[in-house]
Amino acid sequence: MAAQDDPNNCSTTSNGTFTADPAFGRVLTDSAKQARWVPPPRDGGCSRGTGRVGSDRDLIPGDPIGFTVCDASNAMRPPSAALRTEVIRVLGALPTTTAQGWSSCGRAPKPQQNRSLVFDYASGPAVSIDVFVGCTPELMGAGRQAKSAAPIVALLRENGYL
Repeated sequence: MAAQDDPNNCSTTSNGTFTADPAFGRVLTDSAKQARWVPPPRDGGCSRGTGRVGSDRDLIPGDPIGFTVCDASNAMRPPSAALRTEVIRVLGALPTTTAQGWSSCGRAPKPQQNRSLVFDYASGPAVSIDVFVGCTPELMGAGRQAKSAAPIVALLRENGYL
């Protein structure tokens, strides 16, 4: 296992089999200082998790109980249960590949159009999916990415989130 407490949240944690979110390095540092496991706080809202089992195989692993749409300033709006269900269905149907950890935006729209979709669970860390409108890839999770997020972008626009 290699981990780094990176202040810029750019360095992922990996053991060669799975990769965790950059924030996991901070959790390991806090635990090492205490000489015991210190679970990360559950902040809710737009806060990112430390990585969730299964996010290397699925954009949204397991069964989330909550969902928030966050903009570039971390302003948040929880959507309806119906929209949550539809977004999860659409995300599950998108063709994905292993996340490369970066997106190329060229002449894409301004960052104000980017959104983070944060899924909360009854226990454990949240899962955050970033939507980079007009970039490649357009959708990026902790371990999976999708070249196009067109159906998600359409849902966000139809429901007033873009």
